[in-house]
Amino acid sequence: MGTPQEGWLECDGVHEAAAPVDLVSFNGWGVGVVLKAGYPVLRAMHAMLTTPMHGGGCIHRPVYCCWQCPHPHDPQLQCVGLRFDCGDEDAQ
Repeated sequence: MGTPQEGWLECDGVHEAAAPVDLVSFNGWGVGVVLKAGYPVLRAMHAMLTTPMHGGGCIHRPVYCCWQCPHPHDPQLQCVGLRFDCGDEDAQ
């Protein structure tokens, strides 16, 4: 991917505003994002990912966290892998 697409992540049970994210990788099962290190994201946590559409409006996609790690170059950021939540109980 060239330029990261922007979006917002709102995790279940987190009482903070949705966190702005940069979407840095996509594949058939989900997306990788970068966001501020202080936003609480835990493995298997359910969330809502909101991304803008090219023609206007937004897409809201249920996701859950597959992995989380500190950003390799910036300690103020973290990297998170989000899997699209298709309602499949075996996906966790």
